[in-house]
Amino acid sequence: MKICDRSDKFLIVGTGAAGLAAIKALKDRDIPFDAVESYRDIGGLWHYDRPGSPIYKNTHTIGNKRLQTFSGFPMPDHYPDYPSHGLVVEYLRSYAREFGLYDRIQFQTSVKTIEKDGNCWQVALTNGETRHYRGVILATGYHNKPKYPEYAGTFDGKILHSKDYNAPEQLNDKNVLVVGAGQSAMDILEDAATTAKKTFHSTRRGFLNLNKYILGFPGEMVANFPLLKPIPTQIIFKILAVIHPLALILQGIKLSQYKIPVNCARNGIINPVFNSVIYQYYMQGDITHKPNIQELKGDRVLFEDGTEEPIDLIIYATGYQVEFPFIDKQLLNWSEGTSHPNLYLHAFHPQDDSIFAIGMIHPIGTHWHVFEAQSQLVAAYIQAADRQSRAVRKFNQIKLKFQEGIQQCKNTAAAGHSLIVDKRHYIKRTQQLVKQLSA
Repeated sequence: MKICDRSDKFLIVGTGAAGLAAIKALKDRDIPFDAVESYRDIGGLWHYDRPGSPIYKNTHTIGNKRLQTFSGFPMPDHYPDYPSHGLVVEYLRSYAREFGLYDRIQFQTSVKTIEKDGNCWQVALTNGETRHYRGVILATGYHNKPKYPEYAGTFDGKILHSKDYNAPEQLNDKNVLVVGAGQSAMDILEDAATTAKKTFHSTRRGFLNLNKYILGFPGEMVANFPLLKPIPTQIIFKILAVIHPLALILQGIKLSQYKIPVNCARNGIINPVFNSVIYQYYMQGDITHKPNIQELKGDRVLFEDGTEEPIDLIIYATGYQVEFPFIDKQLLNWSEGTSHPNLYLHAFHPQDDSIFAIGMIHPIGTHWHVFEAQSQLVAAYIQAADRQSRAVRKFNQIKLKFQEGIQQCKNTAAAGHSLIVDKRHYIKRTQQLVKQLSA
């Protein structure tokens, strides 16, 4: 076993969008680091041909190209408004080349284990090396371990998670049931409506399905108009949730007619999706809504309204579980019974100043600016700690108060049940903290 002392450096794990943001932030502040990537190239989940990628053939960005970018590096003018996964990978490659990030990455190298060793982190890699680092930054995201719902009974047909869905050909001549109300469900339903023999859509709640453009502007851009910017995002969504069914009625679409629930909040949070063409398929009879599954019955599925349908293929578009299989949960402040580590701003360990997460967060809207905000704050924190700034002590007190709040909550799982954040508020807060740490 070859042991390398790199205790003056940080290790960044992963080079998807989150990892690239972290690499650039540390590079900009001249903080020593290494970066490792298990795949042969940067881009993370955006590689359609990468084993285990959640990307399918027809995946495009949810955000408009003007918003789905890194700061100071717009997507090319010739890109369509909503680029494909292939164009996104090309953009990320261009970004990495422009800012000299490729030279800082060791490809086709995975992390086997990360353990604490005194004041350092001992990292075992698949190339046989064991290295000691000053700190680690986990940027592997959370789209790795599919979340499957559990139902009574057994199913004789085929079950897929949306992570395993690749192309419409998988749906040919089948009775398909898509379970879920998120963006992946909507995208797969669109394929199924035009390819499958019959398509059924099972949800426990409704969904706020918006147009990609509002008054000719991308929806996220409208939310940042001066009159709307001071309003919390969830308040805007709750207003839209009331208005949306009425707007659909003006288009001849009654949610009750298609038995689609009106309530679209989950744990009090509304997370809209963008694929309004789904309603067209409902109107044409290409998609039939069903409530939650009650029981799997061989080649049939029984739903909670008492109806049964013959089904050949079930696709669970039911999200992902956070997983960092190479590190003990206790080292991440991950309490038993919670769905993810309890980190301040979803990035900072409350008590350990040498381990961070970038990208373990679900902002409503485009993600990359949030990844940048996290990365810039982490880099500012590391630099301020090196110069023993008083601002770091204040920041550490904030982290400890966050931890105390978690411990005081009787239902710890409820204290951090969601990775969803208000993007505008989150970025504003991180920018404030960067200024304080950089002063």
